[in-house]
Amino acid sequence: MKAMPCTTVKIQTEPAENGVDGRRFKRFYVCLGPLKAGFLSGCRPLLGLDGCHLKGPYHGILLTAVATDPNEGMYPVAWAQVEAENNSSWEWFLSILKDDLHIENDEIYTFICDRQKGLVNALETQFPAAEKRFCVMHLYQNLCKESRSLGVRREMWGAAKSTTDYFFNMHMENNKKVNMNAFKWLAEKPKSQWSRCGFRDICKSDVFVNNNCEIFNNAINPFRGMGIITMFKSIHTACMQRIEKRKSKMEARNTVFCTKALKKLDKAMRLATKARPVWNGGDKFQVTMSAGGHEIVVDLKKRECACRKWQLTVEARESDPTMLKRKGTSLRCGICQEYGHNSRTCKKKQKADNLDKEMEEVLGFVGEEEVGGLDNSKRAPRCNYCKEVGHNTKTCTAKQLDERNKKKEKVVESQGSQTTHQMDNTSNPTVNSSIKGTTHGGTARPFKPPAKVGPLGVEASSVGKKKTFTSLRNLEKAAVIRKNGLGKKD
Repeated sequence: MKAMPCTTVKIQTEPAENGVDGRRFKRFYVCLGPLKAGFLSGCRPLLGLDGCHLKGPYHGILLTAVATDPNEGMYPVAWAQVEAENNSSWEWFLSILKDDLHIENDEIYTFICDRQKGLVNALETQFPAAEKRFCVMHLYQNLCKESRSLGVRREMWGAAKSTTDYFFNMHMENNKKVNMNAFKWLAEKPKSQWSRCGFRDICKSDVFVNNNCEIFNNAINPFRGMGIITMFKSIHTACMQRIEKRKSKMEARNTVFCTKALKKLDKAMRLATKARPVWNGGDKFQVTMSAGGHEIVVDLKKRECACRKWQLTVEARESDPTMLKRKGTSLRCGICQEYGHNSRTCKKKQKADNLDKEMEEVLGFVGEEEVGGLDNSKRAPRCNYCKEVGHNTKTCTAKQLDERNKKKEKVVESQGSQTTHQMDNTSNPTVNSSIKGTTHGGTARPFKPPAKVGPLGVEASSVGKKKTFTSLRNLEKAAVIRKNGLGKKD
């Protein structure tokens, strides 16, 4: 508490039973100050609520409130150990969470859960105006009791992913043809609780599954068998380590965008290549999609799209002319390798160009040093051979003259060595027949001309009909032919 003053820790007790004086432990709530501050400053107003069983000596249930970080990962906010998962425990947990997060206008918040009865009633009591979403995975598991058909599953998930009423109704009609009981069971559930076409566009998230809570429960699985204090300390340490790792990864990246956000942006850009926009002369475009052939209207000024995907996921900016510029997108400069601008609007390049102009005015040419590691296409070239300005190494006349002089020297040296070698041969006629030392340490032996007679005394050129025998086997055959007189002419 001293290290984190904003941390909230509350313990609830109850009177002891069996005539024992005093009170006994009942519930334990923890919300760390840094996690609270991080949620209020950098996360969407979306909270997932869930509970998991504890395996320790005291058993009970661990209630959790998990948010979504900018990279769509799980971000734990608060947790509490209670005796059971019921209406009373959830109301106690949500009331403290409401005070911790200073939630006054609950209309801007969205909660996603698994339709537990006590949780649903507590949400209606503590946050009556907030948006409530139910996890589609839990709905599907309950739907499997009615039908396990692959067609029902496909149409149900298609209806959940639909962002417009047209496609939602189309999938529901198809589901009706596949299985009537499954259609009636889904029709009883309001589409605002499980389909994107009924979601509000306030929290800027189209999530319809409670995966982040499941990820948190899986992450704390090694701690669920510990005591309460030890378990809470272990969760605290695991949260610090996770945040530190993610912080280090983002600092190592050369962009301010998270990995999942860039993947979604790249996917959207690939799909945009299959669309054909038509401008109306103002702020709107009529876009025809090649997949399906349907047409939608896009309003750049209001940042609205007829498909509602833009409203569900992208935060709208203020209505001013600057928002029409390509800022905050995946636009990347080819000079400084930074996002948000291109090489034409790069400030570093503009500064470097201004410095080049000043140097040209003062010195008459641009120096050799590069300014900020930028493009030197407009600078005067400098030769690396003679170090003069105005030409490069390829067109350097000094280098060409030096290469010609070197060639002439080599020709003169080769001619001089040949004349000295001839003079040595004439002065020493027996040099070829004698043995003398060489520069590599061996001996140079005199040249022996090839023998005209083979090892068996047979001349290769006179055997047969102008046949030559080079190998030992051929020479042996030639000897046999010579002996038998087969090689003689008639």
